Amino acid sequence: MLAGAKSAAKLGGQKGKRMFRDPTVMLHNVVLSLSDSFDLVHPVVADHQQRVAYTALRMAQTFGFDLDLQADVMYAAALHDIGILSVADKMCVLEFDVSDIGRHAEIGSTFLQGFPVFARAAELVQHHHRRWDDEPGWEGVDPRTRLAANIICLADRLDVSTDKDAGILSQVTSVKKKL
Repeated sequence: MLAGAKSAAKLGGQKGKRMFRDPTVMLHNVVLSLSDSFDLVHPVVADHQQRVAYTALRMAQTFGFDLDLQADVMYAAALHDIGILSVADKMCVLEFDVSDIGRHAEIGSTFLQGFPVFARAAELVQHHHRRWDDEPGWEGVDPRTRLAANIICLADRLDVSTDKDAGILSQVTSVKKKL
């Protein structure tokens, strides 16, 4: 059952009886499907959320995060742009052309906080564009949360900085300049 929600699906029954069952939904399937829907807004962003989720998850594994934190990093990365409310805003964020890049992170975090299963992911989304050297902004934030949020930011910026039609190794210099 998804996040402990009580729900029943009506199934056909025999001789006028109704049968009900509690459906089981894998949370990661729901997250990835939702993530896919964000990327339908424009061809430029196709698969962006899932590439960021994959890259961030691999980095979290490399850092030796426990499985729960790895899952939260994956969920947060797959949903990191949930607070972008228009195509124009999405394109500005992708092109580094935003004066208040943290706005969508705050909106997304607020939305995710409404779901207890996403409590930690909400915190990661909230901080995923906070600069590493913004000491006052990180005050009171757990160091693992800080590192995880920065992993999501790096995965995001790597994805938007690379040309999907060119070899990745030939882009190292240009990507480093953008980051």
